[in-house]
Amino acid sequence: MSREEEVSPAADCADCPVGFLRDVMREAHPEATLHLVAAARELVLAFETMLRATEKTLQREAEGTPARPERPARVRHIDIA
Repeated sequence: MSREEEVSPAADCADCPVGFLRDVMREAHPEATLHLVAAARELVLAFETMLRATEKTLQREAEGTPARPERPARVRHIDIA
C-alpha cells in the first residue's frame, strides 16, 4: 500500500460536494487553486459590502429617514397639440 492510498479516503467520499472539491483541488495546479481561493475571497467581500449597505438602508427606513432625498424630476412633460 502506497502512502497516497493510506491518506486518501474511500471512493464513496467522492460522492459528496466536499469530496468532489477535494479531488478537483488535488488534480489542479497550485496556481489555479490560489486563483480560485482569491476569487472566492473577493466574492465574499463583495457580498459583505452589499449586506452592510442593505443594513444601513433598512436602518434609515426604520428611523423614518428616506434612503434618498427626493429630487425634482429631470423630465418635463410638454403637450404637443
